[in-house]
Amino acid sequence: MSQGDASKLHVVTNTSKFEKEHGGYPHSVLFFWTSWHTPCKQLEPVLVELSNEHKHLTFYSIDAEENSDLASTYQIEAVPTILFCEGGVEKQRFEAITAPILVNHLTKFSMQALHAQKLHSAVTKPPTMQGTKAEKESKVPENSVPVKEETIEELNERIKKLIHSNVMMIFIKGSPDKPKCKFTRAILELLKNQGVVSFGYFDILQDSKVREQIKVYSDWATFPQLYINGKLIGGVDVVKDMIEEGEFEALIPPQCKKQEEETLNDRLKKLITTKPAMLFMKGSPSNPQCGFSEQIVALLNEQGLEFGHFDILTDKTVREGLKKYSDWQTYPQLYVKGKLIGGLDVVRELIEEGEFEKTVLDPLRTDNTQPDNKKKKIVSMSFFTLFVFRLCFFFLKKREFQFKSRFISFLLYLHMNLYFIVKAYVLLLAMECCLVWTFIPKVVIIVNFLKLAD
Repeated sequence: MSQGDASKLHVVTNTSKFEKEHGGYPHSVLFFWTSWHTPCKQLEPVLVELSNEHKHLTFYSIDAEENSDLASTYQIEAVPTILFCEGGVEKQRFEAITAPILVNHLTKFSMQALHAQKLHSAVTKPPTMQGTKAEKESKVPENSVPVKEETIEELNERIKKLIHSNVMMIFIKGSPDKPKCKFTRAILELLKNQGVVSFGYFDILQDSKVREQIKVYSDWATFPQLYINGKLIGGVDVVKDMIEEGEFEALIPPQCKKQEEETLNDRLKKLITTKPAMLFMKGSPSNPQCGFSEQIVALLNEQGLEFGHFDILTDKTVREGLKKYSDWQTYPQLYVKGKLIGGLDVVRELIEEGEFEKTVLDPLRTDNTQPDNKKKKIVSMSFFTLFVFRLCFFFLKKREFQFKSRFISFLLYLHMNLYFIVKAYVLLLAMECCLVWTFIPKVVIIVNFLKLAD
């Protein structure tokens, strides 16, 4: 992609240079794209215009294929993807976003950034003073707002609160989703293997004061550091040794163990079966918050599918848990009768190949339009009962039995149950056989007919 000379949309060609610069900007916007993707090309002029309009923000244009290391670092799963960052740290993410939605969200982000920058300038910028050089050096302005440095005692108190903020707390480089070192990755894997599904964490790379002081506070010079109930357990080597000795499992708080995930799975199971067809998306059908969600809603409406929906942006637990539950890492996700169909690409492919009706619509019609097993049984029995009734009437009329009318009434009473009809009729035939030997051929005919009917 190319930008005009007046554009403030910086094209990233050097990863190392970008990483050094990015953290120095208070507020930035990252635009991940690929050259072959049409929506990316359509979004480029919008970003160029926005970069010229919001000059207090720093805009970066990043080719996800040419900068695969950055795409991996920021876990880019789809393009176009827009990231809003503060101090180099991701704050908001938008995947496959459309231009109107982007403009709306970026305007809000821009206003917040402008307010924060003005506030920062008001606090840190010294006021202009008049007088001699000596007076300027010695005079303390009355209206100045001194920036208060955090004392060691205050920092220790903050560290203490962090440690006790969760029954299981871990200080790591990065996050559980984006570990920034092999030791962090190793201890997270150990906890996962022990069935730990819930814990708090603090990214030490985001606060140098905490990173340095916690070494002194706990007398432990390396990271990661694991705390349980406010007590330091140790780093990755200590945790590994305790697991091998069989001592670690007893330390895991009950609320952090696997049963919480099982409770979440029960909730997810109820959610995906709330309606016969359920769509898990970003936003709602009337107000989708990403391009993929907007496209799949349009496709489903075109196919005449009635579906319920759940906005994954309103519940992070559901958003992350559903990825594991269904082993499907992206959104939107379409479910029919509790079974995962897939995302936008799968739905589009089913429609193009003419399989959508068979895969999605037919299972739903089965419940709504076809009679259930009991009704089908009654219908099929009714036709057979009428045939048997007429056959019985023929023989009864022929024989002129005294209890003809009673038998007909009895047959009508039992017409809903084929088993009793057949049993009663065979019994009647057996009685006739005892009286009239010539009736045997008729019995054979009826028995053969019943076999064929079965």
